[in-house]
Amino acid sequence: MKFWIASALLVAASLVHAQDSQQWGKDTLQALGACSMVGSSARIMGTVTTDDFLKSKECADREMEKAKAAYSTVSQQRKPAATSALKDYYTAWIAAMKAVPSWLAQTNSTASTSYSTTKQKLDELWAKFEMESGT
Repeated sequence: MKFWIASALLVAASLVHAQDSQQWGKDTLQALGACSMVGSSARIMGTVTTDDFLKSKECADREMEKAKAAYSTVSQQRKPAATSALKDYYTAWIAAMKAVPSWLAQTNSTASTSYSTTKQKLDELWAKFEMESGT
């Protein structure tokens, strides 16, 4: 009987953990999208100012802090390969967030390509994490 209870608790904990990591992944992608939109209207109009760059950087910094706080929780995977895949995703996401302000200096077409390419790379890394973690 104790075995079944322990097994049920372990499965439940794994499901909650998987849901936490899924939500964290969604949150990081939403943050990338939101911060990439900061100052985009100024870029479209060709009126980007130093203030637009600062607002974009502040958005990225704020979202990186939020993600860092949650990362320590979601990185507690049972499988080393899953932990490694999640770390790869997180590292690429941080690099992307740090690049977001520089997209304001790009043409609209180039900024759109930068965002699409970055999102595709993050989607691939997330898929690897899901494969390794079994979610």
